[in-house]
Amino acid sequence: EEIQLERVMRRDNFSMEEATIRINNQMSTKEKCKFADFIIDNSGNLQETRIKVMKVISKLK
Repeated sequence: EEIQLERVMRRDNFSMEEATIRINNQMSTKEKCKFADFIIDNSGNLQETRIKVMKVISKLK
């Protein structure tokens, strides 16, 4: 959640308060995951993320 807050602040040039309001008005990440067919955790390094992406791509073929 902290990373999400930082990204919104940087992307939209928002204050912490504005970014917090924006995030709180959205569906939670946990709720969004319920609707997803695939979830790719990108909290690791780039190589780990690429491997996860390739696994999803192979399932889609």
